Amino acid sequence: MTQSRTPEETRDNAKRNYDALMEKIPADVHRREEKLVAELRALNAKPIAKLVRIYKSAETLFAYASEHVACRKGCVYCCHLAIQISQIEADNIGEKTGIVPVKLKNRISRDPYGFSEKTPCPFLREGQCSIYEHRPLICRVHVNLDSDAYWCEYDNWRKPGASVPEPTFHSLANAYGELNKKAHAVMADIRDFFPTVPDG
Repeated sequence: MTQSRTPEETRDNAKRNYDALMEKIPADVHRREEKLVAELRALNAKPIAKLVRIYKSAETLFAYASEHVACRKGCVYCCHLAIQISQIEADNIGEKTGIVPVKLKNRISRDPYGFSEKTPCPFLREGQCSIYEHRPLICRVHVNLDSDAYWCEYDNWRKPGASVPEPTFHSLANAYGELNKKAHAVMADIRDFFPTVPDG
């Protein structure tokens, strides 16, 4: 159990860590990622190939985050939250793992308060992500800018002011949104695309 804190303290911690992270990312990386949307528009490739390019951009940016986030190996609180992905991402996971996703016709919206320590991601195995290399964008960008995992702990999810501060990179969000819009990709929780996942 981590030490309790107020939402105001969290905001202060997050701002310090966010500013430090932004300063650490080289200017040329910032400039390159700002051109991501234009690059994908000009890229003659299938949606999955464009998705992988977005993933690579995320990896480049978040490679500088480790010293400024509370996330550590073995922490799986976020693996029990809602994990909204697109059909393109589900198809990518299916292509890489051989586990065929459900083809959804319509968007499925879930109540974010319907998740808890009893709702693990179907790909969480013995405290580890079994598809880490192919994990969705939401998993790649969900990092905690606070000083520890206080707001991530299950007992604190519904406390007043509960919020896990995350960095936002508009280049990633815009590229991801445009990709899915152009492909008319249905959005749903990863559990809807993969209601059953075989062990092993």
